[in-house]
Amino acid sequence: MQIIKGMQPKPVKGLIYGPEGVGKSSLAAQFPKPLFIDVEGGTSRLAVDRTQRPTSFAHFKQMVGDIVRDQMGYQTLVIDTADWLEKLAVKQVCAQNGFAGMGGNNDYGKSYNELAGMWSDLLTQLEADLIETGKMHVVFLAHSTTKKFELPEEEGQFDRYQLDLEKKVSPLLKAWCDMMLFVNYRTIVVVDDKTKTAKGQGGTRRMMFAEHTAAFDAKNRDGLPREMDLGIGPIKHCFVGLSAKAPNAPTAVAAPAAAAIAGPNPPINPPGMATPETGCSVGIPPMPKKSDAPAAPTSVLQPQHVALQHLLAGAGVTYEQLNAVLAARGKYPENTPLGNIDPAFIEGYINPHWAKVLEMINSAAVAA
Repeated sequence: MQIIKGMQPKPVKGLIYGPEGVGKSSLAAQFPKPLFIDVEGGTSRLAVDRTQRPTSFAHFKQMVGDIVRDQMGYQTLVIDTADWLEKLAVKQVCAQNGFAGMGGNNDYGKSYNELAGMWSDLLTQLEADLIETGKMHVVFLAHSTTKKFELPEEEGQFDRYQLDLEKKVSPLLKAWCDMMLFVNYRTIVVVDDKTKTAKGQGGTRRMMFAEHTAAFDAKNRDGLPREMDLGIGPIKHCFVGLSAKAPNAPTAVAAPAAAAIAGPNPPINPPGMATPETGCSVGIPPMPKKSDAPAAPTSVLQPQHVALQHLLAGAGVTYEQLNAVLAARGKYPENTPLGNIDPAFIEGYINPHWAKVLEMINSAAVAA
């Protein structure tokens, strides 16, 4: 029996949902080399690469098959949107069975079971042919709707945001994805003490939510913060695990005394979306001044090192600050080059505890 230990980087299986117009497609346009299957037909004003608009669910499956055979250099498949794709699937189910609509003709749930089966087959195909093979990231976009919800163990109903999908399709998609982000405007409800009336304020700041709450579903397996400004910066480090070499992947670097590897440029966010982010220099820090001898060549940066660079840049901190925290906790000596950090340590310690690590970095900066 083969035992596989540690984390296994794989492409992203993502689901991003929220109300219309919040910026889901604009966010997806910032993902690594995206290719849109624009089922909804809403990306015409975005400078993105897209396929023709599918005319049926079978046509969509044919497109996926073509992309599986040849990714054409693209790295992220964006399906925009899941609820419009479901409309095509519903039409196919009704046409195949001669139904006027879902649940009609006393079909005893047959139409809904067929619909769920079609989605299950699609998700299995994407998993096997694109995710497991490391060919592409796959991200679904979807609209949200507000519905009444009741917990089995509690009395009473309350409103919450949910996927605008059929009740047998929504659980399949939520279970399939590794990253489920709810995106929305930041709204503050203010209650007047005298009149006891409530008024909503805000709406200009757009947010991503990565943890489940009573108001919406969300999840992630990358240690993301609970709330983030809408933009690629906070989640860029998650897009690793592709089998193909990235176009600008760093190579081995010999680090003389004053050498440093520049970090990635700050992400470019569409106007009005995320707050501006500043770039920073991250990577191999300068060698101590007391030694004039050239440093030994460092090891080749692995995908985990590149992802860590992105993570640091998105948070606006430097590798030197991280290295100081690791040294203070006895994890690595001071001035350890980035390329000498064990990738397993990044995946097993830094990524799962990133919120705590960032807190220690910021605390150390304040103390200094």
